[in-house]
Amino acid sequence: MNFTDLTDKTIIVTGSSGFLGSYVLHELNLIGCTVIRLGEHSYDQDPSLSRLNIIEIVGSLSATEIWQKTLENNPVDYIFHLAAQTSFYKAEADPAWEFECNVKPLLALLEACKKNKQITRHYSYRNGQPIWPYRRSSCC
Repeated sequence: MNFTDLTDKTIIVTGSSGFLGSYVLHELNLIGCTVIRLGEHSYDQDPSLSRLNIIEIVGSLSATEIWQKTLENNPVDYIFHLAAQTSFYKAEADPAWEFECNVKPLLALLEACKKNKQITRHYSYRNGQPIWPYRRSSCC
């Protein structure tokens, strides 16, 4: 899949304040996607993001309710879940915090997708390569 395949799609992006997420947010906006930025903080502090035509939803990514409400109110085609705490040292020092930052948000997202029945396929990526493709019918 390349970015042009996503033209005119509605896409949720998390992690848009990071390097990869901000690039994805900009590129999707350039090709005419309806982009929903879901994050824990408002983007109004970043002038480059404030110029984009995006829908912003602020809330805890660990809360199933924020995911559920977002999916119920928007016909979402894809989700780029790029929000993550990536420091091995922080994770090793505080595994509970690591769970709160990385595992709980993913569980909340998957639970909301399961309830909403909107997202039918999921791919996890590592270094640009899919590592866990599955269809909803085979897992839920």
